[in-house]
Amino acid sequence: MRRIVWLLGLLAIVVVGTVWWSSRNAIRLEPLDTQRFAQMSETEQVEWLIEQTLARSKRTGAFTPLSEELSLSQGSAWEPVSYMEIDAIGMACVEYDLPHWLNRARRYMRQEADREHLMVYQAILQARKGDWQAAEQTVRRIRADAIKALAWAHLGRLRAEAGQSDAAQQSLDQARALLARPTDLTNAAYYHCLTNAISLIINYSSIPERAETAAEFVQGLHDQRRSAAVWQVNEYYRRRGDVARLRAFAALVSKSDRRDAEILLVRTLIEQGQAEAGLRLLARLGECRDIDLARIARALHRQGRTQDARTFADALRTRLLQDGFPQGHLSRHKPSTLRVSTPYGEVRVQLRRDYNTTHLLVQAYTEWGQPDAAEQLIAVLPDEYFRVLQRTNMAYVYHKMGHKAQARQHLERARTRGQQGVSRVVLGRLQPVGTSIEIGCASAMCGEHPLALEVANTIPLPEQRGIVSCVLREYVFRRNAFWERLMGFPWE
Repeated sequence: MRRIVWLLGLLAIVVVGTVWWSSRNAIRLEPLDTQRFAQMSETEQVEWLIEQTLARSKRTGAFTPLSEELSLSQGSAWEPVSYMEIDAIGMACVEYDLPHWLNRARRYMRQEADREHLMVYQAILQARKGDWQAAEQTVRRIRADAIKALAWAHLGRLRAEAGQSDAAQQSLDQARALLARPTDLTNAAYYHCLTNAISLIINYSSIPERAETAAEFVQGLHDQRRSAAVWQVNEYYRRRGDVARLRAFAALVSKSDRRDAEILLVRTLIEQGQAEAGLRLLARLGECRDIDLARIARALHRQGRTQDARTFADALRTRLLQDGFPQGHLSRHKPSTLRVSTPYGEVRVQLRRDYNTTHLLVQAYTEWGQPDAAEQLIAVLPDEYFRVLQRTNMAYVYHKMGHKAQARQHLERARTRGQQGVSRVVLGRLQPVGTSIEIGCASAMCGEHPLALEVANTIPLPEQRGIVSCVLREYVFRRNAFWERLMGFPWE
């Protein structure tokens, strides 16, 4: 009997010791002190942002549940880091050379695939230091096809940037081979990785050099991946102003994809100073979607065709103000049409994506110095939640234009409205929701880090990490614009 008591006592000591050691090694949760943050160096700020993102996340070790029970901590209500936060931490570790934080972050991953997602950044860091062999070994240890494809694509990019053309092509070919395999695209993290892998393949391989090769590449992909790849190829040619290849690519893709390529060709012609040719093509096509016309209007304005731009934008705005958002729906179940005149004939515009079109028009009118027109559109949005989001949209446009005071003003207005309580249509009913994370992230992306952290301090601890990781992401985007181009941004 005495031996059993001794064994139980020893077991209790081991368990308590293990829990104590686990708690001792946990990342310390600290308040989001803006004054202390301002006194840190940039690298210290980045490390602190990583640390506090993890501190507000759930640890996933074997003894974590017991540790939480014994310490009566709030950790049981928290979640492990999401794939978006993994990206923010990984990018920061790469850009600021912080491999030790990659290792510590592994303790906060939900599942093995998340740890493999982190390994993508480990491989990038190894490659950037010139240890290509170690980078390849890291990639080969990844089992999930979508994540492995992204890792190979990054190695291909880095080898291309290092002038290693043959090795780059081999890595990109490895990524292409993985794209041909079936993947669960309902998994948001996998879809995110595949989309970024496709972007890297198109931008760093020889595929786009011939429109025929690009068409073969996209046609060899599964449906959902194919649509993403078609868009990426179109955007590749548009950004480079490559009218000839874009025209050739449009002629080679399927009929369902051709119209999108042709509408993008209209925009590309305008952006390359060929506004007349672009408008003639638009009239010849005879129709487009509302969001396409909004983008074309912005392209015309940037090329000095202000009257044509405002004719298109005002036609969309007038119709949106007239129709409103019945029953709070952000897009139309039954599309309606609008006819718009161009110098070369009428165009039939399909009205469907009301909120997306409003988003683009708010940006356009803000850029054009017509904030009142933008305010009119914001006023007819179905509830305060979406009005707050569009206020942050205006703030971001002012930020990109270099108008810091106006950006700050709209962020403060959004914050004030958010604090008064907003609602959103959820399952057909208006329900109260918070906008603090959106306002905090918008503040971060406008470079207003103290405001972002102030907003974060007003919400529960587990939710703060969304804003903290947005601040971290802004640091990365500012340090290396490549990441912003790859990841995209919701306001664009």
